[in-house]
Amino acid sequence: MATLSAVVFKHQRKPDGTYPVKIRIAQFSKSSYLPTNLFANEIFVDRKYKLKHTYIRKEVASLLAKLNSYIPEAMSRDYEAYRIKEHLIEMQGKELEDSNPVSLNFIDFCRSYITELEDDKRVNSAIPMRTVLNSLVDYTGNDLPPRRITSKWLKAYELYLRSERQMSRRDQFGRLATVTRAGLSDAGLFKHMANLRTMFNACCVRYNDYDTGKIVIPNQPFVRYKIKPTRVSKKRHLTIDELTKLYRCSAETDRESIAKDMFFLSFFLCGMNSVDIFNYIDRLSISAGRLEYRRSKTMHREDGAFISIAVPECTTEIWGKYSGKLARSYSSDRTFNKALNLGLRSLGERCGIDCTFYFARHTFATIARNDCGFSKDDVAAALNHVDQSTRITDRYIAKDWSKIDHVQSAVLHFFFDKLKE
Repeated sequence: MATLSAVVFKHQRKPDGTYPVKIRIAQFSKSSYLPTNLFANEIFVDRKYKLKHTYIRKEVASLLAKLNSYIPEAMSRDYEAYRIKEHLIEMQGKELEDSNPVSLNFIDFCRSYITELEDDKRVNSAIPMRTVLNSLVDYTGNDLPPRRITSKWLKAYELYLRSERQMSRRDQFGRLATVTRAGLSDAGLFKHMANLRTMFNACCVRYNDYDTGKIVIPNQPFVRYKIKPTRVSKKRHLTIDELTKLYRCSAETDRESIAKDMFFLSFFLCGMNSVDIFNYIDRLSISAGRLEYRRSKTMHREDGAFISIAVPECTTEIWGKYSGKLARSYSSDRTFNKALNLGLRSLGERCGIDCTFYFARHTFATIARNDCGFSKDDVAAALNHVDQSTRITDRYIAKDWSKIDHVQSAVLHFFFDKLKE
């Protein structure tokens, strides 16, 4: 029979010292976790990071009893944990509809949505979502019914985001600090509102039953409120002359040296992202001269974002130089990426080139398309992109990694030929 229990996790401790409480659904030696709106203060968590019985009796017992009542005996006996979780989410949505739909709190949903992203190891996706959550709390407080979010409300919220505003945040030591921030730019506003739309749509999907027509959240604010697309930004690639100039430029500091090495490692490996270099450099599968990994940014798509790339000889020295060292030098992939951009900035200032680490990916794609003449489809394959219009067809076609090899080889030959001139 499935068992339900309340748990917290050490790594999910919030800056204010609280832990989000989850309901663990255990069945057949597997577990699934249901988010709740509860947060346990650290005084209710013991040294083994288990909830104390006093907290469970006071805050969680009634919730556990209610959730257990939602699970039929046959389901508790035969269903997998993740299916029981889906059933409980559906039952919670029906309960809200049958009682008072306005009691649904979008702020609480956002917290649980972000926690799910973090549990799914999608930390880089969770970070901008938490920025949106913090701004919502600054603007409205901790109570925001989804029905209150209308197109007019969004326009007023946009004016708030564009204005200078004060924000109170806790630092890594839990100390509260108030900072003043300038209003968002067009690009910043676009990303912010797009992330808000993502969470609002996810909230609708969770609590609305579109099959039966039982709608808890009837408003569709983003139908009338249009997120203004940002203008095409300035170029994010280097010309072949700038690329060769950067390659010849001598690094004067360790930071510049690492930044330069990582930039060209990315370029040589079809624009590999810094997060993948950082997370996988010590455990990437390299066999028979090939590098196989799943791109972190899109690894949750159907194919797992798997790619196999030839490992050119020009990367061998870089692999050997940094393997086993990056994780000891940087606390996370974000600090690693920040250090790379700082190193490239100082290196670029001396050789008259303005670029960031992501230029390596754009430069690889630009040379492949404009200088080597490959089709956009072949370039997309080398970048590990997926064309949604052909997603179904792609299921029937076996991967041919040699096409990526041709793109990679042509780009590298073009670069090294120019380097010799």
